Amino acid sequence: MLERTKPEPQPLTAREHKDRGAVLLAQGQTQAALNEYQAALADEPGDLSLRRKVADLFARLGRPRDAIHAYQGLVARFAVDGKLTHAIALCKVILQLDPKHTQTQEFLAALYSKRTQSGHWTAQVPAALAGALDLSYALRESQPAPKSSPAEEEELGEVDIDLTALPEIPLFSDLPREVFLALLDMVQAYTAKAGEAIVREGDPAESMFVLCDGTAKVVRAWRTPAEKMVDGIVAGSFFGEIGLMTAVPRLASVVADTDCSLLEVTRANLGALFVRFPDLQGIVTRFYKQRLIANFLRSNRLFASFTAAEMRTLADVLALETQPAQTTLIREGEPGRALFVLLRGRCSVSQRDEAGGQSRLPDLTEGAIFGEISLSRLPAATANVWTEGECLLLVLDRDSFQEHFMANPAVARAVHALAEERLQRSQALLAQTSPRPTVGLL
Repeated sequence: MLERTKPEPQPLTAREHKDRGAVLLAQGQTQAALNEYQAALADEPGDLSLRRKVADLFARLGRPRDAIHAYQGLVARFAVDGKLTHAIALCKVILQLDPKHTQTQEFLAALYSKRTQSGHWTAQVPAALAGALDLSYALRESQPAPKSSPAEEEELGEVDIDLTALPEIPLFSDLPREVFLALLDMVQAYTAKAGEAIVREGDPAESMFVLCDGTAKVVRAWRTPAEKMVDGIVAGSFFGEIGLMTAVPRLASVVADTDCSLLEVTRANLGALFVRFPDLQGIVTRFYKQRLIANFLRSNRLFASFTAAEMRTLADVLALETQPAQTTLIREGEPGRALFVLLRGRCSVSQRDEAGGQSRLPDLTEGAIFGEISLSRLPAATANVWTEGECLLLVLDRDSFQEHFMANPAVARAVHALAEERLQRSQALLAQTSPRPTVGLL
């Protein structure tokens, strides 16, 4: 009689290892859970969320060296994939484990600070960073590290990275290396739980945020019957940048849709860096204006015809002005001095009527663009415009307006079309109170 042999047990799949790891972790068996996740990672070395879980468990088990090696592999992977903000967030985690750690920040600075070299960057870097280009190698770095001498801990690997394939990241890619490193040192990282307000409408604006992980939403009148969602924010997005340069109140709340990982750049920290690196203020101001243009102006037809390169040039010539209450911006009967974009605040408008008095026209609110008629259509302004309270404005002087708007045929057509519409609209408004036709606004 033939003896039956037991079939060989089938190896567990990566999914099964993950499920077992989750159960063990819920039971508080951290080391056993780590073993399961590492087994899953052996089958799926490209699963970055799994690699993050392994790194977190090393940290939880009090194994900082192993955790740092695992985090470094993730940082490098995010960096070469163009996800700089993800990489920076993990840099902050590494610094919590070892405040004297500098290798990873230096690696990011070599890739993403203002580039003085082109083509490929070849260098010897810590092995855990080099492993980002070879996930199987990086996986070995995530395994428990044997006891070793300090020299062995600094084992190096070679990287060869095509810098031209990496994206330029707003603000960061314009920073010289030493400034890049100083900003990374100052930037603050924290998390927000789903449903938590990251910024609140009406609060003073004192910083800018970068959403590294998760999603958030922009809402007006948060937690009131009039609550309205204005926009959504996804990972990699910047928001709140107006707080870098001014202390005006937040115009809306930003609420975490999911658990979020964020970076915060405060105005106070930037002020300290401005003292150390005077050229940084110009870089931040240019970034700030480019962000304002992208957020406030791209949807406006006056700006829609500009190319990305032209918009960057425009950001350099637009001035940022904060004007106190009751400041006259445009005076009826005088040549217009500039094109204005109202970013924060409200402006009043009036026009002389047939009786010699002043008739009020509708107020100008945030996002309004005005002044183009007296720059392009008529020799003098036909209305008065003044600030009701403190206002923040982008201002383009007359000469720059002629150079960048009227010399561009597509933009000039948009200017004339808007001017004609505004003339007709103001005529219609004033006709309601005056029997005689009037000229247009501004």
